[in-house]
Amino acid sequence: MKKRGFSRREFLQVGAGAAAGLMTASIMGCSGGGGGGAGSVSNSTVIGSFSEGLYRGQRGITAIYKPLDSSLYRQLLPTQFEMPDSLQLLVSVVYYSNVNAPLVPYGEGFVSLSCKYQGQTGFYTLTMPVDDKTACDGGLSIGFPKYVADKIELTESSGAWSGQVINNGIAVMQMTFTPQASKVTYNRVNPGPSFINLVPSGQGPKIYSVYFIGQQLVNSITGTATITAGPNESWGKLLEGAALVTAQFDDISGNYTMQWGTDIRAGVVSIVRINNGDIGLAVEEAIALLGGIDAVTAGKQRIMLKPNLVTENSRSTTKPEVIRTLAMLMQGAGKEVLIGEGSACATGYNLVNGVLYRTKKQSILDGMQQYVFDTLGYTALAQALGVPLINLHTGDMATVSIPGGFVYDNISIHRSLTEIDMLCSVPMMKTHTLGGVTLGMKNLIGTYPGTVYGSVRSQVHDQAAHVEGSAVAGAVVDMVRANKLGLVVIDASTAMEGNGPDAGDLVNMNLIIAGTNPLATDMVAANVMGFSPVEIPTFQWANRAGMQPQGLSQIEIRGESIASVQRRFVRPEIIPWSTVRNTFGAQEI
Repeated sequence: MKKRGFSRREFLQVGAGAAAGLMTASIMGCSGGGGGGAGSVSNSTVIGSFSEGLYRGQRGITAIYKPLDSSLYRQLLPTQFEMPDSLQLLVSVVYYSNVNAPLVPYGEGFVSLSCKYQGQTGFYTLTMPVDDKTACDGGLSIGFPKYVADKIELTESSGAWSGQVINNGIAVMQMTFTPQASKVTYNRVNPGPSFINLVPSGQGPKIYSVYFIGQQLVNSITGTATITAGPNESWGKLLEGAALVTAQFDDISGNYTMQWGTDIRAGVVSIVRINNGDIGLAVEEAIALLGGIDAVTAGKQRIMLKPNLVTENSRSTTKPEVIRTLAMLMQGAGKEVLIGEGSACATGYNLVNGVLYRTKKQSILDGMQQYVFDTLGYTALAQALGVPLINLHTGDMATVSIPGGFVYDNISIHRSLTEIDMLCSVPMMKTHTLGGVTLGMKNLIGTYPGTVYGSVRSQVHDQAAHVEGSAVAGAVVDMVRANKLGLVVIDASTAMEGNGPDAGDLVNMNLIIAGTNPLATDMVAANVMGFSPVEIPTFQWANRAGMQPQGLSQIEIRGESIASVQRRFVRPEIIPWSTVRNTFGAQEI
């Protein structure tokens, strides 16, 4: 990522959330993320596409507002779509200056609402006027509500940009953009998908998702925008009292096209290199590429950070700097932050003279967890941040129902986990002798409270072994469903290969990987480690529970590409639980 006139940290502070990834979507190449990509959409899910390299150059204004009128918002969304976690109204005027036949250069305006479909987030378009019939006909065929307007203009004066759409002699949309930052230039691969389209009956599947495939060079400027809607535009009332979230002007070149199908993309994952040992800056950049901390935590006030503190041994645990940076970002956004963990074991507590015991005793679990927090520096960290440090093993518990759970119909968890708005899993990247890898979802094993299930959770593995062979995947997916897991940030500064999660060899990866979809984030991280998604039992069981994505082709990747950072990790020796349990917490203390 290159920035003129600012350091990398200053770049993040002045608006990388908008410039690097415009909220949750990449809109027709008018918003963005850094380079990277999971490859083209699988041919088995693509229904159609335009010719390769259809789009080669464009410029446009894009703005996102947060409306206040949720009732009107719901009325404007078709009943097929669910309300989003955070209301978002996107408005844009674009001029496609360099296109291939059958298109000719044309202008376009559009208004879209964030929504959900089958649990996946995208944008539904309310209106999309264009000034060319060919562009209109092509868009209508895949569900865009296009019509040919009289005139669409995009003009510049003294660095400010204006856009307007005129139809039947009336300005149905007017936008002005005033820059407030320097230009940012970055590369991007596979910028979509963005849209979830409702296709008119008789023209194919009821719902289409639209993907943008290819490479782009993006020149982006963030700033402020004002928008005026025509008197008969239903979306205009959503602007009343709405807050401007972000706005930018983009000038884009490259070679990219559009594909569409019924396969809904399941999220965005960022991959960022750690440069010069600055872990904190890499965490900031990874969050910025997801749209920024405000977008990632939109609608969430009370957030718990869950590190991966297996034992008191720092070689197999999350580095405090990752947690510190996330906590400070969230506090800076006005959030209430907690840190919680339920470690597996500690020397002198349930690991005595080399023998690992299971225990439900509160006195042991209290002492064990405090010792782990103290030894790894988390007690001092929490005090410095002024945040609560919670032992998830002991205290007040709540019961959460898991309809259709694989291992448990009901799970007991620490009551604090039910009182937060979002759980953020912050694991260390590692292999695992039961599950293949241990990443964001597997980290939630640490939310099974020891006073109920015992630590080292051998009781959980005993139960899970009756359901599936890994003795961990089903129980992990049940616990993910029991919690409000909304963000995964993987500490891959130093990773572990071989016989993880604590006896493997360390590998310097110098990466941070982040995403708001836990399964998508874990799939990308596992692939960085050289694992195919089909190799990891937890991913298969997550899909059985209805979690998405089904594969890497459904994930948009921002920052580094997988190929540029991938390393084939030494595989763990997968040991059947029936063998492991003879030595792993077989006795109780």
